[in-house]
Amino acid sequence: MGDFNEILTRSVKEGGVMKSERQINEFKHTLNDFMLRDLGYRGCPFTCCNGRTGLERIRCHLDRCTGTTEWLSLSPHAIVTHEISGVSDHCPMRLSLLGRPNQEHKRRKVKIFEAMCVKDARCEEIIKALWHGRNQRADALKVLPK
Repeated sequence: MGDFNEILTRSVKEGGVMKSERQINEFKHTLNDFMLRDLGYRGCPFTCCNGRTGLERIRCHLDRCTGTTEWLSLSPHAIVTHEISGVSDHCPMRLSLLGRPNQEHKRRKVKIFEAMCVKDARCEEIIKALWHGRNQRADALKVLPK
């Protein structure tokens, strides 16, 4: 969590000199090299503003929360919120690990199909149950070896 001082797309910067595609891609590759995934956010898309107005104003999304796939699986309800700051040029970020799954902006759970599961006789039944959202974790654990 913090100020990476880089952007992931040109759409998250307004004003000032635009970063080159090469620089943006290098940041994306760096996150991938460390197997970090952006957690997303609620609130304003811009986390940094130079405090000016008009043509001199620069706003961008420099601050972000990232996690590994393993961390994301351990914290499936994590929610990042960009708060409003009246003091700093960067907005404070709040990371809540106990978000409720039925909240309006919940992240969708990714359903991954593993080819090895086809060998299990209950594969079709479990996939149907998972696809329809019935007790996902319990059903998935039935297939995993201990």
